[in-house]
Amino acid sequence: MEKNGDLSKPQNLPHGRLWCIRKWKELSDLLNSQGIGESRSEEKWRKVWSDLKNNTKRKWAKINKTAHGTGGGPALKMCLTDLENRVLSIMGVEAATGMAIAEVGFSTVEESEKVSKTVFIPVEPVNTEDIIIVPNEVPATDDEDWNTPGCSKDPY
Repeated sequence: MEKNGDLSKPQNLPHGRLWCIRKWKELSDLLNSQGIGESRSEEKWRKVWSDLKNNTKRKWAKINKTAHGTGGGPALKMCLTDLENRVLSIMGVEAATGMAIAEVGFSTVEESEKVSKTVFIPVEPVNTEDIIIVPNEVPATDDEDWNTPGCSKDPY
């Protein structure tokens, strides 16, 4: 995998799929010839690689999440093994942490000026003699206790 990259991803070659199948065959023959453990088919070796990648991603995501957290708990005493570090370097850190995406939010002033249009809505003139001004103040009484809960039907 370190020589050829992640064989589970499609290659950008004219015969990429055929190339990957041939490389998986070579890799499974090489692994089975080591004499360590049991011999496995190409499909089983693909499953081993997939499981190793998924477990590494999950573990890295957990480590990364606690490292960027706010604290407030016991420290996570987990770290990647040498094999997991090699797997992470093959598949890329973005596979475990996700790609950086620009945040979506409020547009800048320049962008909003480009998009916005001024709309005038005609309004009938208001006769100021018809407006009655009511004071918004509530007369305070000294005998009221503001700390006791009251009913929503109470006027004040």
